[in-house]
Amino acid sequence: MQVAEVDPFTIPPPQYSGPRETVITHQSQMAVHTVEVPAVQHAAPAVQYAAPAVQYAAPAVPAVQYAVPQFQVVHTAPQSLLTDLPGQVTCSNCHTHCITRTRYKTGTLTWIIVITLLLLCLWPFAFIPLCIDTCKDVEHSCSTCGTVLHVHKQI
Repeated sequence: MQVAEVDPFTIPPPQYSGPRETVITHQSQMAVHTVEVPAVQHAAPAVQYAAPAVQYAAPAVPAVQYAVPQFQVVHTAPQSLLTDLPGQVTCSNCHTHCITRTRYKTGTLTWIIVITLLLLCLWPFAFIPLCIDTCKDVEHSCSTCGTVLHVHKQI
């Protein structure tokens, strides 16, 4: 059996009998096959779809009140920074923000200087350190309630 070679451009298109059938042509190496398949008609439904007229509203958010803690920032001088000058602190007794009141007290350094001057036989000058504030300890107290907050010792 011989297969004749056919140029696909020279073959006229197949005749269609109407919209009810579809012709499928398949060309293989052996022969040309023509198969007729009945056309399936799909009728579109005559239903018209309309978009629903829905209005969307924002969701209702319940009113919530939050309690925000109030913090009071108080800048105070640490007790180690209180020297011979008044400083700004918060009193640990009455909790007020105040400037300390300073008072000079005779301390260890004052007595060391007095005893040293007496031992060196400089007894006329031995009592001078008792009158000089820079040789004494400084006592810081609250200006509101009078509580002693810090004692700055010279030694």
